[in-house]
Amino acid sequence: MILPWGGALRKGPLAALTCGARASRRGAGAAARAGPRRELPVHRGPAVATCTAAQLGGRAWERVRRAPERAAARVEEERMARSGSTSDARAQDAWSFLTDGELSDRRLRRSFSSIPEVHRFHNRLVSGDPEKHFLEHFRETHLAAANPLDAVSLGCGDGHLERTLVGFGWPFRSLVGLELNPRLVSFAQERMASLPGGRAVTYRQADLNRLSLARSSLDLAIFFHSLHHVTEVETCVEAVARALRPGGKLLVVDYFGKNRLQRSRAHLDLCDTLLSHLPAPYRVDLSRSVPGQLVLKERCENPPREAVIRDDPSEAVRSEELERCLLRTRGLALREERPLGGTFLDPLLVDIAGNFRADDPVAVAHVRGAVSAEEALLRAGVLPSDFRYMVFERRRPWRGWLVRRC
Repeated sequence: MILPWGGALRKGPLAALTCGARASRRGAGAAARAGPRRELPVHRGPAVATCTAAQLGGRAWERVRRAPERAAARVEEERMARSGSTSDARAQDAWSFLTDGELSDRRLRRSFSSIPEVHRFHNRLVSGDPEKHFLEHFRETHLAAANPLDAVSLGCGDGHLERTLVGFGWPFRSLVGLELNPRLVSFAQERMASLPGGRAVTYRQADLNRLSLARSSLDLAIFFHSLHHVTEVETCVEAVARALRPGGKLLVVDYFGKNRLQRSRAHLDLCDTLLSHLPAPYRVDLSRSVPGQLVLKERCENPPREAVIRDDPSEAVRSEELERCLLRTRGLALREERPLGGTFLDPLLVDIAGNFRADDPVAVAHVRGAVSAEEALLRAGVLPSDFRYMVFERRRPWRGWLVRRC
């Protein structure tokens, strides 16, 4: 039997069983002389198979037996998700619900990002002031002396970010929103046209995996919860770096957590600890409950990998690699990085976030307790920050050779 993680078991019940089978083959004396082994290969002999099947039981043994099949299926799913027109079409249409106000509000109520106290937490992590929006912190810190900006918003969705920036009064000469979904492009343009100061903003359809931008044409580029949907991350970020003028800024606010949103069970068990202490009214699952029949959230679970790929093939396709790709991009220098958390709050509050109303002091107290728990876990290094705020600057060309020549 060959297991998909390299044919070796490092520790755990299977290692112990394998060790016992090896001992039966060598004899008791040989096993005693060999001593305990920390890494043992899995053999294909009938003695091992019989021993393992008998001791594990039917269901556990079936999981082990089918592990190679499941691993091969996951590889095939990822291959299909990363290539082919069918995948592109599904990814293109995945967020069309944003054009429907009711569906969009219903989806937002299930997300931890809809809770005002969480917004205050994010502001405090970045700016140090819960009342100061982290985007305003970015503007004051990195764009204070900037002239009117030529900017691009990459993966702009329904245009919410651009409307926010125009409302803040950011000085744009031009702001282009790029979005794969043509329905969202039309929707964002219509909404922006009704705003004062929106004349500098335009939208167009573009695939970030095949991004084409004019060289040295931008002062600012923004990925706002969109880079984790990109498959060709290196190509995309390199195109953005070339498009930035010397001293231009790249702002990345995004998800850097596990691919396909698949967190470990140990991670989810931490979330379950706090979930079990929430009163029942705050654990009503908004995704499964219907009028007259309320369903409570009992455990924190990952969304099935197959469902994630089916709903949006681009969802967190290479999210674990984003930091490495950004830091290795030629011409970009990291100027600021802050955690935005979400590692604990997202799995804890997903599907129940709408129960925590801002006008309910008990609900606010529970959210503050969860925020404090996440902050403590982040500071202790128990959990990384799934969401991050990062600022990069386009390096200025080095002109030392001119000095030497003179």
